[in-house]
Amino acid sequence: MIVASVFARSHCRRSSHLSSIIITCAAMMTEREPWWKPLSTPMKLGATYNVFDGEELLEASIKSIKKNVDYVVVVYQTISNFGFECDPGLVPLLTRLQTEGLVNELIAYVPRRFSAEEKKELVSARATGAELGGARVDQVADTFFNELSKREIGRQACLKEGCTHFMSMDTDEFYVEKELHRLKQLVSDRGYEGILAKMRYFYKYPTCELLPHDDVNHVPVMYACRPDMPFRLGSPYPYLIDPTRRVDGCRLLHVCERKDLEMFHYSFVRSNIQSKLVNVSNRGNYRENLQEFVESFMSWRPSDPIRHPHPYFKELFQKTEIVPNWFHIDIGKDFRYSPFARRF
Repeated sequence: MIVASVFARSHCRRSSHLSSIIITCAAMMTEREPWWKPLSTPMKLGATYNVFDGEELLEASIKSIKKNVDYVVVVYQTISNFGFECDPGLVPLLTRLQTEGLVNELIAYVPRRFSAEEKKELVSARATGAELGGARVDQVADTFFNELSKREIGRQACLKEGCTHFMSMDTDEFYVEKELHRLKQLVSDRGYEGILAKMRYFYKYPTCELLPHDDVNHVPVMYACRPDMPFRLGSPYPYLIDPTRRVDGCRLLHVCERKDLEMFHYSFVRSNIQSKLVNVSNRGNYRENLQEFVESFMSWRPSDPIRHPHPYFKELFQKTEIVPNWFHIDIGKDFRYSPFARRF
């Protein structure tokens, strides 16, 4: 069972004197050990990135967490889950980041099809129909199992390296250094097995934040790295998170308050927004005509009305606010648009 908090209970024997009851109860509470248990060994934190596109954000994202992590893995594809080729600059960029010491390990991944039996093995035994979007296991698209497999490969690489905990990330995800450092200390002190946080979203420019904040969706920030906690599709959690980013067996779950830690999600800050839209796993949720959206996105300015292809965020976000470029993100001035004529 996943628990967000544990409450100690003390049972005091009845006494004729109220003061005796209070003293007895206080003594029992003092003697009782706290519900949490510190880590038995120093934390070694790994980070594993899923990469196909959005590589223009990767270096800045790694730098935002680098002082807090001990090992960085990049699991990358040169062909997307939908058969599109990556940007020609992807592999040279990854090679440079490894040479410069920002990345410790590169793992190439080739997307594939999954049999019904393979899908069943990768779905949590506790998954419900609701967790799978109402679909049968064999009806879930291969793209979700490819994403899950990449995250599991990265997790296993961190496990092999001896990491006690790991972060599963995408290139457009950023954290404030001091907040992440404090979170590591909290996990070390209390032994949490999973950490969730809320997000802040940015649109087209790294200085353009979407408001109001989304308080429904959560992102897994960190998990314990153990052999018995693999990624499994649709593992039940009490909060809304990406179905491909759930590990089985997580019992002690902590949810960060915004004042303590947030994930900065630059999901629509891309030099090639079309690549994101046609290759994202949940593109089936997009209701707008993508070509029309891309064309409007290219000419959009912060003073214009917000246009979002996802129905939930289209309803949620009402305005933008200009904020500092906290992570020094530079995607260049050339916003590209390509017809994606080359397919695998």
